[in-house]
Amino acid sequence: MLSPEYLEFVLNCFVDGHHYEVPKDAGYYFTEIVFDNRHLCDLKVTSGLIGVSDAFDMDFFAGIDAQFPLGSFPTELAIANTGSEELVVFSRILFSKMPVARVELAMKRKAKFEPDQFSVDSGTACYFDMDAIDELDEDDDLVDEIEKRLEASYAHTRTWYVHEGSHNNIAFFTSGLGDGSYKSYIAYDADNNICQFITDFGIFLDE
Repeated sequence: MLSPEYLEFVLNCFVDGHHYEVPKDAGYYFTEIVFDNRHLCDLKVTSGLIGVSDAFDMDFFAGIDAQFPLGSFPTELAIANTGSEELVVFSRILFSKMPVARVELAMKRKAKFEPDQFSVDSGTACYFDMDAIDELDEDDDLVDEIEKRLEASYAHTRTWYVHEGSHNNIAFFTSGLGDGSYKSYIAYDADNNICQFITDFGIFLDE
């Protein structure tokens, strides 16, 4: 679970221009960061079942065990500019601008192993509504197209691409420093409505 201090840090990272001085004893290879908020797309949520997975392993993901609001919602990346790199440290779907009252660890549906995290083996993660899987299965050339688009948008240490289907879209983006196992969180407002879905790519630690 996110501590209140770490949650505040995470939310600040989505503030465009937010400046952060890394503690000297923290052990990081960078000392100063300026954050950029990248609005990637408005994700189309048609079933209310959200998926977060490796960009090329969506077929094997059962989605998050929660019912999300329907509609189109801003999908954002918190990008840390270290001076030599641009790192995607957090991503989120913003369902509302209501203040976060509590946060729960997102759990996978029907998962026998690692139900509280997802693995990335391609260096790229993605957000999607589960309805998008049906359209994905019908397009044999989509994987090649995704790879080409991601390569075309690459800048040092990050890339992204939004695939627009006929009814749904899929947001692809670099997962932090690359491959790994990552956790996501569901944020609720004071009225117990889902207001954010946040993924942490493990660059910073909740201490």
